[in-house]
Amino acid sequence: MTDKSEQRTQFGMQVLTERYIVVACEVVYKELCACAAESDNPVDMIFLDQALHSVGSKQMPIALQARLDEIDTSRYKAILLGYGLCNNGICGLTADIPIVIPRAHDCITLFMGSKEAYRDYFDANPGSYYATSGWLELNNDRDTDDMFSEEKRREFLEQYGEDEVDYLMETLFSFEKYYTNYCFINTGMGNVEANRQNVMRRAADAGWGFDEIAGSHRLFQDMVDGNWNDEDFLVIEPGSTVAPSYKDDVLKLVSVPE
Repeated sequence: MTDKSEQRTQFGMQVLTERYIVVACEVVYKELCACAAESDNPVDMIFLDQALHSVGSKQMPIALQARLDEIDTSRYKAILLGYGLCNNGICGLTADIPIVIPRAHDCITLFMGSKEAYRDYFDANPGSYYATSGWLELNNDRDTDDMFSEEKRREFLEQYGEDEVDYLMETLFSFEKYYTNYCFINTGMGNVEANRQNVMRRAADAGWGFDEIAGSHRLFQDMVDGNWNDEDFLVIEPGSTVAPSYKDDVLKLVSVPE
């Protein structure tokens, strides 16, 4: 996909035209920005509200597609999607330039560095809820009263509509009953010790176990560097879109319906 021989002249200087644009969940902000800073490629960033994951498989693709449609694709070689399958929330997306998507069920694969690492941990530790620096920064200020306030409900109504609000509130704020273990994925970002203590405290308050594992920037870095091997990424060319494969490769290409 990447051809670094393509160049143009600007202000008398030759510069690479391998410019990408990332559209990603805000929960991966720190990791993706750190990797973009290390990449030889110029990368623009768009980060979307974390709550988008929970509005349902019908509304999330609509919201994402609307954001993709706003991009001036003449400026970019590809759109890099900082999402996994996310409950089918990326299905049906299209663009007139390639869209690159990690082969991941959700962002935990991105934080762990591969879908295989995630599957191995998941199989050995069922009932685990995962936390990273980004998740903690977005969720530290929540308290139960504020979660279910009328102000919060009105905010969600404005963003997502009546049909999705009850599902969204339930999904975001009642996860505790489904889990027995907190896993802190240490990606080396933010105040690691404070984040570790935060997760340990949350685990103790919930009566859960606690675990910590080392995260990985591998998929983030490969994505912004243009290293899109078929094992880890799906490249959607114009005229095609994405659907779940229900196999180990997670995603598959399908033709855009006429």
